[in-house]
Amino acid sequence: MLELEEDNIIKNIIELLEGNKIQILKLQKCSSEYFLLIGSLIKNISLHNISDKTVIIDQTAISCIIKDLQYQDAMRQKLEHIETIDDMLLKELKQRLIGHGGILYSSIIPEITSLNIAQLKLILDEYRLVVDNIQKNLQKLEAHHIEATSVSITKHLELNPLTNTLIMDIIKRHTLISQLSLDNNHKRKKDIKAVVLKLMNHYTMQSERDVFNQTFEREINNCPDNQFENNQENNIEFF
Repeated sequence: MLELEEDNIIKNIIELLEGNKIQILKLQKCSSEYFLLIGSLIKNISLHNISDKTVIIDQTAISCIIKDLQYQDAMRQKLEHIETIDDMLLKELKQRLIGHGGILYSSIIPEITSLNIAQLKLILDEYRLVVDNIQKNLQKLEAHHIEATSVSITKHLELNPLTNTLIMDIIKRHTLISQLSLDNNHKRKKDIKAVVLKLMNHYTMQSERDVFNQTFEREINNCPDNQFENNQENNIEFF
């Protein structure tokens, strides 16, 4: 059985990881609601344009908004990738708690949490940029007297603060996890490259891979073969 101190550390990490699962679900919901709201707004404006040719519509602004709304899918996938990594770690820790299973992902918890934090910061930066662009184009539509369509635009111009709060909360939880040290982490430090390679397989977007490479730059540069390079040949770029 595990020593009591290690037992408690693992329980704390499990609690934080399970809390993150709940927060990620909330984040998915509130961010998708924002994008769906804007999508519905643009649809109503476009339909009104068809029925009333006297209303001036900035089609370029609408096209830009529609393009930015596609980020919803990329954001969802990136959050799912973070959740997948957390789930693998969570499953392993639960097995360790009952005295079963090996030590793989839990041997590099600080590195995994650093990676997740970096990916979350990327998502937040991208989200803010996309929403900023959407807001600017909504303002262009409002400037062209779209209020004549009885569609209120101004009230949609504020960034949903809950999305920012949730991302920062998830980052905070990962930071707390990184500070909980397991004494036997060093036992598999020699296998870190193999673990890192397994983690890499879960990232499909180039922007994610860039963050991954920055996080594990030392391990990748010290790799004696071309495993890491070969593993990135078939990247798929969604955003």
